[in-house]
Amino acid sequence: MLFWTHGLLKNETGPRWWVRRILYRLADDLLLYGDGAKNILIEKGFDRKRLHVIYNSLDYDTQEAAARTIHEGDIADFRRELGVVEGDGLVAFSGRLQANKRLDLLIEAIARIADRGKRVHAALIGEGGERTKLAALAEARGVTDLVHFLGAAYDEKSNGLVYSASDLCVIPSGAGLTVMHAMAYGTPVLLHDRAGEHFPEWEAVKEGVTGMFYAYGDIESMVRRIYRAIFIDNGRATMSGACKAVIRDRYNPDKQADAIVGAVTASLS
Repeated sequence: MLFWTHGLLKNETGPRWWVRRILYRLADDLLLYGDGAKNILIEKGFDRKRLHVIYNSLDYDTQEAAARTIHEGDIADFRRELGVVEGDGLVAFSGRLQANKRLDLLIEAIARIADRGKRVHAALIGEGGERTKLAALAEARGVTDLVHFLGAAYDEKSNGLVYSASDLCVIPSGAGLTVMHAMAYGTPVLLHDRAGEHFPEWEAVKEGVTGMFYAYGDIESMVRRIYRAIFIDNGRATMSGACKAVIRDRYNPDKQADAIVGAVTASLS
């Protein structure tokens, strides 16, 4: 019997861990989404031979098909529609507009960058209860023209165009499958550096290779990382190939299926 689970996102102790440990030991082997979970479980005494990392994926074939239909002219038109002019930056976010997503940090970072003479736009895909508060914050900070609420979108080409047109994907809190989505279109990702507060997909972000990290809860750190990635390092141009490669080589359904078959075969043997 195999269990397919997150495992542990961070170290756990106490009754919660005792129950989870009993559950996990009922399985012959565990299928895990990330290497971090495997390492934590090994430290807690689980046999590494019983732990199989299969990673995670989205609909990669659909994303590839959508990417082939997005051309430089489409990207230029989209940026123009948002008011992104030469010398401006554009960052993307996709997810529910909820308080725990901490999009207030992103808006504040954009405002501070504007105070320093540079313009960074944010394209926010999604709806949620925080939209009114976030719009009010953007108005209060004088960056209404830089914060674009695109609403909920489920068409892959539409979402792919946002990522393709963006210099960076910023996920202020709790990164998960959005990491996969952005990287499939060659867009590097900025996350905070507290791994245990993310989902396993954060592991695809490698500092300076497929993205970068800012110090948890530190807006000035976020400001510096966004500013440097867009206006100094030209991060998209330097990291785009690596972003696409990590999805092609690891985080897609074919690779995940291979990993699952390998885990089942190992378990049976």
